[in-house]
Amino acid sequence: MKVHQMLPTFSYGDAIGNHTLAIREILRKAGYESDIFAYNHDPRLAGEVRYFAELEHEMGLKDIIIYHYSLSSPLSLLYKELPSKKVLIYHNITPHHFFYDTNVALAKECYMGRRFLPDLATYTDLALGDSSYNEEELKEAGYKNTGVLPIIIDFQRLSRKPSPSFMHAFRDGKKNFLFVGRIINNKKYEDIIKVFYYYQRYFNKDSRLILAGNHRGLERYYMSLWELIEKLRVKNVVFTGHVSFRELLALYHVADIFLCMSEHEGFCVPIVEAFFFGVPVLAYKCCAIEETANGEGILFDKKDFPYIASVAHEVIENREFRGKILESQKKALKRYERSKIEKMLLDYIGSL
Repeated sequence: MKVHQMLPTFSYGDAIGNHTLAIREILRKAGYESDIFAYNHDPRLAGEVRYFAELEHEMGLKDIIIYHYSLSSPLSLLYKELPSKKVLIYHNITPHHFFYDTNVALAKECYMGRRFLPDLATYTDLALGDSSYNEEELKEAGYKNTGVLPIIIDFQRLSRKPSPSFMHAFRDGKKNFLFVGRIINNKKYEDIIKVFYYYQRYFNKDSRLILAGNHRGLERYYMSLWELIEKLRVKNVVFTGHVSFRELLALYHVADIFLCMSEHEGFCVPIVEAFFFGVPVLAYKCCAIEETANGEGILFDKKDFPYIASVAHEVIENREFRGKILESQKKALKRYERSKIEKMLLDYIGSL
């Protein structure tokens, strides 16, 4: 029996790409024939992917196709036509209004992705969200048989050695605030900068803000962030751009606070990664954030920047308080044990 996966873009090192590889590994281990098919792919993944058009001759009535849906693409037409059982995994799509002022093409892509999500409902045997938040959107779009399959996170991989050069560069006595994610409007980097402004001005001048993510395609938004930094006269703000995996590990190792002010997340893998590395998480409670954090870390209902900065100061300086937060975050990681998610996946496949 074949259980193949397909996705519009198979990217190197991102959450969806890693999730897809982990699912393939689980399926093959369980005895299924399983490959990954994509419309576009990173050249570094050439040995891991097949061209999507081959699926037309691969799938039979007894087989299963898993479609990772994050944007509308030509793959949706192929998905409808395949004779096999169909599973749609919804990774959520950022509402288009976030990008009106910075990237009209991206706004259009997001609009179309959400617009055509309901069109696949009648063709889908099982629809899974990364979170309950995503599952609710599937139900609203007309999907009947739904469930939740959290993103699979490879904790063994996170245990590898970090980049020594990054460790040396950022472990210099400064208190480090960290956020990891694409530099994109919904992540609200401007609000992270505002919180850090209050922390640096009123609590600790010897501090640094590390923002790790790619801004390609969002240059206008990226420049607006630098304008804000100059206006507020914030010091020691580092945009790393795209980093290697070992460099990313180093950033988690040197971080004193992980600060997330995002206003749209379907999951948010970096929060779980911060939990793993023992970094206290402060996050604005919206969308799937509370569910991803399993209610742990420190979650805020309002964006009161001075208050959040004062809480960050307390977390850094009060060892007992910090220890309690880290202990609760460690317990929250049990939700993401691979064996649990592996069983969920195979049960879903078995139900079809």
